[in-house]
Amino acid sequence: MPFATYFVKEDSLDNLNTKNKENFIHFINGINQLNRKKRAILVNKKNDILEVLKNKLDELDKPKIENINNSKFVEEQAKKMGISADYKKLNEIYFNSNNNLLNKEFLLSCYDCFNSSYKYKSIEESINIDFEKDNKNRLDEKVLDEFTKDIIYASEFSNAIDFKDKFLDKVEVFIKASVESEKRTKGFKKKINSITLFHKELSKYLMPNFSKDGKLKSDQLKEFLKNSI
Repeated sequence: MPFATYFVKEDSLDNLNTKNKENFIHFINGINQLNRKKRAILVNKKNDILEVLKNKLDELDKPKIENINNSKFVEEQAKKMGISADYKKLNEIYFNSNNNLLNKEFLLSCYDCFNSSYKYKSIEESINIDFEKDNKNRLDEKVLDEFTKDIIYASEFSNAIDFKDKFLDKVEVFIKASVESEKRTKGFKKKINSITLFHKELSKYLMPNFSKDGKLKSDQLKEFLKNSI
């Protein structure tokens, strides 16, 4: 089962015009699709995008003090809306406007989406990022198609190094992300103790033929599992 790693640039939520906002909504819809399959891993680097979102939501709920005391800001916003430069009135109209509420709804949907992904903190480690979101691009449909499928074929990897980079390293990141999630939830989530990979063709050679020797299948399996491959 593949895992998609993604990174969201801190400034990707700045200056969102209509087109860029549409691209961002397209992006979180795709990530939500991956989240439903438990395939998405949010990689945070120096900055945590969830903290960035929290700060932006706080700004909407409680305007910055410099804006409250900035007469130029009040005058500019009042002029745009055609009202007198009165902060109390501006606060009632501007900060509780329909546009402001829509922005808050949008940021909350982003927060819920990212928070639903597995989360992995990477500062110095070199990790493959499948998609990096800025304030303009859309989620590549090829990425979405690749990580929503349920079967991985050997032909998808060019060599052993490619298999390590695209599969084994992703499994390692998934385990680390799960351990961090376990720490945050204080043991309420089931901790991953081991992962087993099954190779269909190799198993045909390794598994015993249970029809021989006249022994019970359960006894044969117990004997087989004692062996070190």
